[in-house]
Amino acid sequence: MARRPIDPLDLHGLHIVTNEELARTLDADEADRERARHRRRLLHGLVLILALVVLASALVLVLAMLQGYRPFPEPVRTAAATAKPTPTVNAAGCPTVPVVPAAANRVQVGVFNATSTPGLAGTVAARLRERGMVVTGIGNRTVAEPATTTVVAGRAGRSAALAVQRQLPGSLYREDPRAGSAVDLVIGTGFRHMADARAVDTTHAGRLRCGS
Repeated sequence: MARRPIDPLDLHGLHIVTNEELARTLDADEADRERARHRRRLLHGLVLILALVVLASALVLVLAMLQGYRPFPEPVRTAAATAKPTPTVNAAGCPTVPVVPAAANRVQVGVFNATSTPGLAGTVAARLRERGMVVTGIGNRTVAEPATTTVVAGRAGRSAALAVQRQLPGSLYREDPRAGSAVDLVIGTGFRHMADARAVDTTHAGRLRCGS
């Protein structure tokens, strides 16, 4: 029986690496490392170029803005945006905007007599109750202008004040800094009668009447 030729590169089943094979392997590893280094250099170059472009753009924009260039247009100001708000009272303190009269059952009014006629405040208060208003008090009051029947309220009480004023022809409105919607009705010596309940406008908006 013929014996199999002996492979000089085979040692007990293990392959012996030759210098030539080792060189090829090392050359392949070096080529891979070179390609990796090339990719890193390329990436670093791209990042550097991008950074330089951004820096140059920012520098150009700054120089242009220093010379008056504005990259974003200023918003157009409309007449509505620039107009000053319309005041709600005139120089004399009288409201300039119409208000809707409050419903009678939402009006809280104190009635005060500034005349020498006894019981006048009680009589007027009774009539206001008949018309659905809530009377919070009855009394006498001394005022600087006793001839004028005056409806006094704060800003929040303008609607209630208009509802009361329309019940008393010739009455004038005066606003004070009070909070809330409560109204004071001060009956002056010029008072003659209340308006006919059927003729009183209880729904339409209107302006409060004030003194000159």
